Amino acid sequence: MGFRISTNGGATWRQAYLNIADQNPMNLPTPKGKSYRGIGLENTSCWWLEWSDTNNIFGCYSDIRGTRTTDGGNYWSFNYTGHSYNTMYYSVKHPVSGILYGATSSVHDMYQSTYLADSRINTGTGAVLYSTNKRRCWLYAS
Repeated sequence: MGFRISTNGGATWRQAYLNIADQNPMNLPTPKGKSYRGIGLENTSCWWLEWSDTNNIFGCYSDIRGTRTTDGGNYWSFNYTGHSYNTMYYSVKHPVSGILYGATSSVHDMYQSTYLADSRINTGTGAVLYSTNKRRCWLYAS
């Protein structure tokens, strides 16, 4: 996912969707849990942003599940576990306990006009997840 650019007629390509200083070297594995600075070209739907505090924010997305920042939004990553659905549509922080809840689904872009029919969503699955550690680990709510 994302955009690619070539400056030599297509002989080599590089990403064009995050800060070039955060780019990983070509032909090497992508580091797991690394944080990146985007440039606003996330090629998907962002449904919600929820603050745990001033530094910890979770972005609820289609396709990429969600992104997490621990520095107030400068760097974003997929450095969390327990959420494997296609989409998280909404997240909320309980005002007393501080527990964070998230509504997930296997259905992509459920609220778009192309999905507003029972036949498109009836076979989907989903769950309510919760986190007690600022979304580092999501657990299934029972």
